[in-house]
Amino acid sequence: MSGELLLCCASGDDEAALRRKAGELAQALAGAEEGAGRALCAAAARAAALPERLALVAAGQETLRAGLAAFAAGERPLGLRRARVAEGQAAPGAVWIFSGQGPQWYGMGRELLAEDPPFAAALREVDAELTRLGWLAAEGSSLLAELGRPEEASRIGETRIAQPALFALQLGLIASFRARGYAPAATLGHSIGELAAAVAAGALSAQEATRIVFWRSRTQEAVEGRGRLAAAGLGGSAAAALLEPYAGRIELAAENGPRAVTFAGERAAVAELGARCAAEGIFWRELEVSVPFHSFLMDPIEDAFRDGLGPVERAPAGLPFYSAVRGGPLAGSALDAGYWWESIRGPVRFYPALQALIAAGHERFLELSPEPILRRGIREGLREAGRRGVAIPTLAREDPEGRALLEAEGALFLAGVPREEDAEERRG
Repeated sequence: MSGELLLCCASGDDEAALRRKAGELAQALAGAEEGAGRALCAAAARAAALPERLALVAAGQETLRAGLAAFAAGERPLGLRRARVAEGQAAPGAVWIFSGQGPQWYGMGRELLAEDPPFAAALREVDAELTRLGWLAAEGSSLLAELGRPEEASRIGETRIAQPALFALQLGLIASFRARGYAPAATLGHSIGELAAAVAAGALSAQEATRIVFWRSRTQEAVEGRGRLAAAGLGGSAAAALLEPYAGRIELAAENGPRAVTFAGERAAVAELGARCAAEGIFWRELEVSVPFHSFLMDPIEDAFRDGLGPVERAPAGLPFYSAVRGGPLAGSALDAGYWWESIRGPVRFYPALQALIAAGHERFLELSPEPILRRGIREGLREAGRRGVAIPTLAREDPEGRALLEAEGALFLAGVPREEDAEERRG
C-alpha cells in the first residue's frame, strides 16, 4: 500500500520493552485517522531516549502499522533496523562531512526540490546569488535550469557547472537536516566541499561562500585539460616516496584514507607512474576529471582568482571547523582569500583532518553528498584508530531522495545523535 513516507523511531530499555513499544504504536496507528501517522511518529521520537532502538521507514500508515505489529510479534520486518546505543566516550552529535567534486550527476536534487521546502529554499537562494553575479548570464541559463536538464543535455560534468551545483546541493542538505532538528558537532569538507562546511560551521555566510564558488569555478576553466588525476591505493608517506623521481611533474593532490591518495600532474608522467604502480600490484585508476586540481598546474590562475575574489568576509566559526587544507581544526577568522587559494592549489589533507576528529572523540559522521564517496575512507579511518563508529550517507545516485533522507534520519537516531525538540514545527 502506498502513501506518505513515514519514519518511526522508538526505544526501550531492552528488546522486550522495545517490542512492547512497537505494539503500542501499532495499536495507536490502527485506530488513528489517515494522516495522523506523522504526529504519532514525531511524539514517539521525542519520547525516545532509551538504549534499545528501532527505526522503520514505510510508505503509508497501514504499511507502518503492519511493520511495527510484526516486530512486536517477534518478527523482523523488511526495512526495520535496530541498534543499541551504548554508554561510551564518543563525542555527542555527528560530524558533517562534505564531499568534493566527483559524485555530482544530472538528476541530483530534483525530488528534494519538489518535495523538501527547506532544501528548495536554500537552492533558490544560491540560484539568485549566482544570477546576481552573472553566472551563465551570457548563455541565458541558471543553476535551476542546469539542474533540470535531461541526461543527454546535461553539463554537470563541466567544472564550471559541477562546482556551483554540488555546493548548492550541499547547502540544501544543510537546510533540510537543520529543519529536521539536527546540527553538526563539527564540520569537514573535501576540496570544494570546504565551502559548505564553512557555512555549516558559521564561518561563512551562504552569500559569501556562493561568491567564492563562483570565482573558483570560473577561473578553473582556464586550466581544463592541462593534466591528469589518478587514484592510488597508497598511504601518504608511501605516496611521497613514490613521487620522488617525478618532482615538478606530479604532486600529491589528496590524502583520502589510510591507503587512498590522489595524484595530479602532467599526462605523460601520470601514465608512466600508473604503469609502474600496475607492475608493483598497487591499485591505480585514472580519474575522469578535466582539471588538474591541487597541483602546480593550477598556478596560472592564481592572480585571476585572487583579483576576482578580493577580500573575504568571514566570522569566528560557531561550531568546530576542521580544515582539509591544514589537516586539523582551524578558526573561522583564518578563512581569508589566501586560504581559499590554498584550497585550490594545495593538497587535500582530508585523512589527517579526519584523524584529528577521531582523536578528539568523534565517531559519528554524516556525509552530505549526492553519493557517499568518502564513506570508505571514514570507515577505514575509524578502523585504523580502533574505534567503532558510523558513516551515514544522505543520498545515493538513483535512490529516491526523500526516502534516503528519512533513512539517514533513522540512522542518526540509531547512532544516538540528539535531535532538537521543535524540529517538526520548523520543518514545514
